[in-house]
Amino acid sequence: MTFFRPGKKYKKVQFLIVFVVLLAITGISTYVYADYYAWTDRPGSFNTTDWKDVVYASGNRLYAVRSNDYIYTSTDSGNTWTPLNSSGQKLWTSITTSSEGTYVVATTIDLYVWRSSDSGASWTQITSGLPQAEWIDITMSDSGQYLALVASSGHYVYVSTDYGNNWSALANSP
Repeated sequence: MTFFRPGKKYKKVQFLIVFVVLLAITGISTYVYADYYAWTDRPGSFNTTDWKDVVYASGNRLYAVRSNDYIYTSTDSGNTWTPLNSSGQKLWTSITTSSEGTYVVATTIDLYVWRSSDSGASWTQITSGLPQAEWIDITMSDSGQYLALVASSGHYVYVSTDYGNNWSALANSP
């Protein structure tokens, strides 16, 4: 069984519901592989979009980031997308969310990390305890309490155990 299409450069793959739905982004489209049947292109109105990352929250809710644009959310498994204007237009690189979608944290290539504790209605820049770095990836526990953050240089791996309020360098990180 072939999961990916030849000739596509995939940037992210995310399990949405374990072994039932896969979501892949290529930078210009979002593809869904559901029930081991077939890939379906779900570009919505963004078929030429530079998607950077996508994450599943719960039900049919997704969050996605685009370069030099807003954070987007979908409540229908990626068929349609709505910009979270409160996030502002930034050079987004990665996004993560708690399992129910309440806590959302996103990174930018221009040295910043942003956090929402209200499903993206409002955003706060995280400045305490983090060095300036080109943050490229972030992950979060289901509850949102534990986070791990990595910089593009690979020299920084930071963790938080309190919903992103405080951060510390991971010992012996590469």
